[in-house]
Amino acid sequence: MNKLFKIDGIQPIWDKNIINEDKTTAFFMACKPKKIVGDVLKADMPWEDEICYANVVKDVDIYRMYYLTHVVMIEAPECYDENGNKKAQAYILDSYVCYAESKDGLNWVKPELGLCDFEGSKNNNIILRSCDLPKPRDMFDNFFVFIDDNPLCRKGKRYKAMVESNAYGVQCLKGYISDDGINFKLKYDFDIDGKFDTLNTCLFDKNINKYVAYVRDFHVDPNFKDVSGVRDIRRVESTDWINWSKAERLDYKGGEEYPLYTNQVMKYYRNENIYVAFPTRYVERQEWTDNYEQLGGKSFRKERMKLENRFGLVVTDGIFMSSRDGKSWDKYDEAIFTAGIEHEHNWVYGDGYPLYFMYETRSDDGIEDEVSMLVRQPAPGWVGIPYDYLTRYAFRKDGFVRCFAPYSGAKVVTKSFVFNGEKFYINFETSARGYVKIIIEDNTGLKAETCELFGDNTNRLVNFEGIDVSQFSGKEVTLTFEMRDASIYSFNFR
Repeated sequence: MNKLFKIDGIQPIWDKNIINEDKTTAFFMACKPKKIVGDVLKADMPWEDEICYANVVKDVDIYRMYYLTHVVMIEAPECYDENGNKKAQAYILDSYVCYAESKDGLNWVKPELGLCDFEGSKNNNIILRSCDLPKPRDMFDNFFVFIDDNPLCRKGKRYKAMVESNAYGVQCLKGYISDDGINFKLKYDFDIDGKFDTLNTCLFDKNINKYVAYVRDFHVDPNFKDVSGVRDIRRVESTDWINWSKAERLDYKGGEEYPLYTNQVMKYYRNENIYVAFPTRYVERQEWTDNYEQLGGKSFRKERMKLENRFGLVVTDGIFMSSRDGKSWDKYDEAIFTAGIEHEHNWVYGDGYPLYFMYETRSDDGIEDEVSMLVRQPAPGWVGIPYDYLTRYAFRKDGFVRCFAPYSGAKVVTKSFVFNGEKFYINFETSARGYVKIIIEDNTGLKAETCELFGDNTNRLVNFEGIDVSQFSGKEVTLTFEMRDASIYSFNFR
């Protein structure tokens, strides 16, 4: 017998665990955020050619950002595959882990930390250099930091980092620790199978009392015959952050399994019982067509293809996923982070890379709080494009996916659930002629409904006619949203 679902906080409509899909006729639609004008952070220092795999943590009243930058040899040395065929690749001479900080998530500074030398000076924001690693030709390809909120976390290990090591071309994951978020020490070699050349993410899940990490690997898929392997996301868990379970691929409930590059899996800050993810989707077309002739930046694409064809042919974007257990996921295939209007440096292998983190900011009109995420603007370092920067994007609260009803009408029906609360709130929007009408019914037949609700509000108090919603508290109930030219984003009892 299935356990009855319990509303445990903000209930986003995109968490399909609550939705009776057999009875729901409204459409789930992924929502694109609005792009905020202006650059948040630029790669503008002599040691920075890019802002790669950036991620953010918040420690009390300070935001800390970690990102990679590389020294790349543009003229790649000749190398050969196992069959003796020439195969050129971009060659990374050195890589640096850099640090920036902010009080508000909007205005960032790069402090002079005095830790690492660059051309005879330590006046920089570099916290680690790959040239200081013990093994020759090792490098940092990513550096993911999280604050360990495990109650048993020992002193001096509050900040933890998962890092790919690539000494002698052998990919593996290593663990770094720090007490202050700036001075990191190499501590662990992780026995995890995978490829790892992405931002591998990690958190402590209080619900299961375990560390959970999401890493990258490849699998063979007959639907992608022209590529050697399909990039995928895998999950591992640990009780001590040292010994890890076998990596398992994510379950998309029968949905299409196309290549995913990064994962950006995190707990949703408005309901810690829900996982969200913002993976980058990797689209590898196999031949040059007239479409590439018409896209901007033709000369840059041709230059990249001297290293590998895919550097000029691949395009990427970003999608949204959610999960209750971190294993089985609702994946929304319509992109939310896209390249936008074509110019010479976009529609490339590098679009749709959001940073790991989200935070609330005030809207430009000062009326409402929004959910902000930072997104890297593409500038592939191996062709010498002279800029790389981060831009802020803003979503409506809970507004990654909406349930939409056209003017002809549709409905959303929930599965049975229980809640504890005395008030009911919804996040919704309608047109002037549109509406949302809500019906609540318990398993004894007690039933109530609202008037036609119209407007646009992220936290509208809802009253049922003739009965107080608290009379349904603790009982098994269902909700039906009858809608016309309207969208629902979330609801909440409290």
